[in-house]
Amino acid sequence: MSYLGFSKLLVRDFLTNFNSPKVLEIGLDAGQTTLPMLHNMAVHFDEFTYVGIDVSVNNLLIEQIGQLSGIHLKGVDKNPGNKNVEIYEANSLEWLYSNINQERIYENYDLVMIDGDHNYYTVFNELTMLEDLTHDHTLIVCDDYQGRYSEKDMFYSERDEYKNIELATPRINSEKSGIKNAVNDFVNTSKLDWKVDVFGPGDPCFLYRSEYLKIQANPPPDTLLRDMDIFFEIKKESPPGFRNSFF
Repeated sequence: MSYLGFSKLLVRDFLTNFNSPKVLEIGLDAGQTTLPMLHNMAVHFDEFTYVGIDVSVNNLLIEQIGQLSGIHLKGVDKNPGNKNVEIYEANSLEWLYSNINQERIYENYDLVMIDGDHNYYTVFNELTMLEDLTHDHTLIVCDDYQGRYSEKDMFYSERDEYKNIELATPRINSEKSGIKNAVNDFVNTSKLDWKVDVFGPGDPCFLYRSEYLKIQANPPPDTLLRDMDIFFEIKKESPPGFRNSFF
């Protein structure tokens, strides 16, 4: 995913409230978000887990991650560490389904960033399965809620550069289209109290459990996310390992 100028804010203002944060990123592209996220997390934390998923992992991204000091990249670095990164070339829907129903290795992510396939079917189902892999204070950031695929579908399997990528999801037509509809329908049909917020003119939206987490931002019109002050407030009991201190 690509939230240029946004990664530092997520680490500094949200993730620093967790002792050993766990992050899931769906849709890596060339690592425009992955690399600055890992850099900032390595600066702030002695221990963390970062999992990335993409249907076509960029080899250059793997090489770049491998050059980050102190980072342990699974499958590349021989010596285990406390700052662990795992990159999987997989279909996000298949990977999530597998972890929920079979392996159940990954759960209770603190931050999830979604920027994979830009269509109703994929995003709605990703969010539905992610409910079982998050906790009360998890923050989910979903790209293009206000972008060009807000109300229309795009499947990477139909793009020329992905035509030979078997992992890419083929087009599945739904009654509705677009990421905004997928997010809103998920929020409206979930049994949990998810809330969706947008700040400024940027594409992404924030999803969180409003019973447990409060997000405040009052940016002037047209303020970019990277220039905002966003405040996170815990409204109920904290999960294990949560620090009651906020920037």
